[in-house]
Amino acid sequence: MTSTTQLTKFLQSYNTIATISPLTNNILASLLTVLYVKLVLETGAFILYKLQKPELSRKFIHVCAASWIVFWPLFDTTHWSWRLNVLVPVAMFFKLLYKGAILRDPNDAETMSMSRSSNPTELLYGPLHFTMLMTWVGLYRFMSYQGIVIMSSMIGDGIAPLAASCVQNSHTYRIRPLGGIKSWEGSVGVCIGTVFAIYTFSYALGMEVLRSGDIVMFGVLASLVEAASPGRFDNLSLTVLMDFSFEKIVNLV
Repeated sequence: MTSTTQLTKFLQSYNTIATISPLTNNILASLLTVLYVKLVLETGAFILYKLQKPELSRKFIHVCAASWIVFWPLFDTTHWSWRLNVLVPVAMFFKLLYKGAILRDPNDAETMSMSRSSNPTELLYGPLHFTMLMTWVGLYRFMSYQGIVIMSSMIGDGIAPLAASCVQNSHTYRIRPLGGIKSWEGSVGVCIGTVFAIYTFSYALGMEVLRSGDIVMFGVLASLVEAASPGRFDNLSLTVLMDFSFEKIVNLV
């Protein structure tokens, strides 16, 4: 007997279709993520073309990519094909590898919208690392609080430079030995963005919200890790340390 999948429930609510199999459900759900990311990339390129602000387009793509987890509830875990939720990050990994290491075209639209200076080599650091962590989270932290916390820290990381740019004369500091020069305003943005995203993703995934104190601690930790990490490796640092610290923080009395 065919199970009732999330997309089946959605389609039934609009009297569109009676039932679809878990495999078909997961294929359709993965195709929705493909369309979503395609729209995000096109919008990022449009922002760059219209506003001529590479940092804005880059962080727009960063934040939207981290929000890909809102599609998780659509996948049916009764079938192995729920792993298709990582179809986009895996495809983007090879695409970025090709554009950054082989094509190396500084005039490529996606290269310009995902890098600071249209240098194709930049794609092999932050953007490539991001696809790697998305793949790992999608396979090993699927529909979990750890996955929510990790991807929420990516939202905070994406908001940081935008928060700093809102202040005319930002106040800078540095956490040695590896951290770069950061602004207090940007670090506050990381914290607030992480906290807000944890609440938002929890509701979007239909999961009980963590304790407020724990959420704030995750926000503070994300801001510290982002500030102390080497510039090109902050995505990986956030993933490892947010995941490692999760049980320790939620088990605090």
